[in-house]
Amino acid sequence: GPNGEDLPVTASTGTLNRVGADGEVTRFAANVGISNTLLWSADGTKMFFGDTIANTLNVYDFDMETGVPSNPKPFFGPQDRGNMDGSAMDADGYIWNARWGGGCLMRFAPDGSVDRVIELPVTQPTSCVFGGPDLKTLYITSAAVGLENSGNALEGALLSIKTDVAGLPCHRFAG
Repeated sequence: GPNGEDLPVTASTGTLNRVGADGEVTRFAANVGISNTLLWSADGTKMFFGDTIANTLNVYDFDMETGVPSNPKPFFGPQDRGNMDGSAMDADGYIWNARWGGGCLMRFAPDGSVDRVIELPVTQPTSCVFGGPDLKTLYITSAAVGLENSGNALEGALLSIKTDVAGLPCHRFAG
């Protein structure tokens, strides 16, 4: 806003694009509310993409050779426990999703069902990533936007939990 305040997103004007190693941009989707969760299956044949406003996670067929997603299908959502935000994939092919406003993480099975819900001591978890020497520590970011006077000193904190499964490693952009 004009005074630096947060404003609500009222229109889905975002896009899904691929930036090639050479800097070339290719658009694959329009009318996205807030882009979140961009993950690939371990074998590179599936891509997952979330929209926070629609509160959905879609799965695409993915061609690793060309970098082209196709055939989008609903994978999960909408759901009443917070909104879709950032995610991480584990080595078993499950997706761990931060639920903005829901105070939790959800772990989705490869078929899109909810495997488990992990309650968190924050209201607005924003994303998560696996780390540590065995990739079994899940680091979770959170936001304190609008909660500065909530009395919860953990709002906006970085959290970590030990998991019983390793995460997939992250890969650097080739460009």
